[in-house]
Amino acid sequence: MSSIKSLAMHCLVALAFLAATDALADANSAKAAYFQNREKLSYEVQSAASSVAREDTLVRGVYRLEDRASGRFIALITERGDLKGDSTGWTIVGPDGPVDLTDAQARQLRQEVMSRVRWDQLIRVTYGDGGARRLILVSAVNCPYCRKMEANLAKSATTLRTTFYVLPSSLTPLNASDEGQRTWSQAADLWCAHDDGGASWKAFWVTHQAPRNQACPLDAASAQQLFRNFGIVMASIGVKVRGTPALIREDGEVFGVPPDFDADYASKTYGPAGMPATDAAPAATEDAVWLTAPRH
Repeated sequence: MSSIKSLAMHCLVALAFLAATDALADANSAKAAYFQNREKLSYEVQSAASSVAREDTLVRGVYRLEDRASGRFIALITERGDLKGDSTGWTIVGPDGPVDLTDAQARQLRQEVMSRVRWDQLIRVTYGDGGARRLILVSAVNCPYCRKMEANLAKSATTLRTTFYVLPSSLTPLNASDEGQRTWSQAADLWCAHDDGGASWKAFWVTHQAPRNQACPLDAASAQQLFRNFGIVMASIGVKVRGTPALIREDGEVFGVPPDFDADYASKTYGPAGMPATDAAPAATEDAVWLTAPRH
């Protein structure tokens, strides 16, 4: 029972962290709509009473549906409840479902998910004027290749114009050892810093010290849960990260980081010159089709 209580507490901590921003949707209405659609398909819906939807996915309009008692993952759902997803993709749930998304629908959903990332809940690290870039950096505080990347970025700082939105983590599972607790706590502390331009993140790779923001409710377990949930959401739209450091471009394309690079490479790849050539990254104000707005 204590482990269940602990799991519930960590979920509440993560949700408190996310509460700093306005939500476009509501987890309870998402769950209700999902089971209503399941009922239309004559699916057994008794599990509705034993499940709960969580907002801690770091994407507005996408929720984690899980078993209330154990925390076991059931599915990703949206506010209208007409989509069901997991790390393999999404299907339509409704009178005509279950139906796989078409390639065009999957591309649209991917655009919407990328545009609704909770950017203000990631660590914002800027170089120069930011370069109008929004690169998601998947990193780990105890990753030697991440340390090498940060050193190369520091050397390129005078000419680099870009913004990284960092998803911090640890290579060590939380409950594997004391190292897991220590490093996930560091990730949580860095996540909570929210300072101008990512000063604490940059300083960490020099001092190996993470400041603790006493006002931030995020702890090691909540940080690990946020990281894992975001990974499931990204995988569901075909954005699969297989190691650290990794970068997710504005259009959802994933690319790795070479073991060594210079300022010229950094500017061409991470700066404005590296922007996707297509209009694949919609503005954050674009009306949703799959996530929150009614579909006609």
